[in-house]
Amino acid sequence: MGNMKRRIRKRRILKWIGFVLCGAIGILWALSLSTRIRYSGGDTWYVRTHPGGILVERYTFSEAQGWEYGDYCSESYRHVWWPFRGRTSSQTEYLGCPFWLTLMPTAIVTLLLCRFDQRNQSGCMNCGYNLTGNVSGVCPECGTSTDAKLEDASSAL
Repeated sequence: MGNMKRRIRKRRILKWIGFVLCGAIGILWALSLSTRIRYSGGDTWYVRTHPGGILVERYTFSEAQGWEYGDYCSESYRHVWWPFRGRTSSQTEYLGCPFWLTLMPTAIVTLLLCRFDQRNQSGCMNCGYNLTGNVSGVCPECGTSTDAKLEDASSAL
């Protein structure tokens, strides 16, 4: 497998990881608007959804470990738009982050990878040489057949 093929494969894998992460962040955001999902990791911290974001809390009192689900009906929470940090008491500190702050860089990198893949489709699969206008069917740089490029592209679908 040529060096160019490896790079294209890595970009495709990263692109699909980006799509999956964007979808997962979007689902968590939607769930966070109505449902509290909380995981307690032991004696000193827990992570939970907050409307529009995620909250990491550190405390000094003991609490049960594990997952907990609930709704926000009985509690009054504001929607998270910007990162925040605070302290509720001398025992508890928290740090919050809105989901859009994690979604935007992930989405931008994923879209750039998609755009780069679209721009690079006219190049040789082995060396990356631009084959626009080449009618010979062979890459003048490395000698690879462009028919192999078409076979690789159809097998990737």
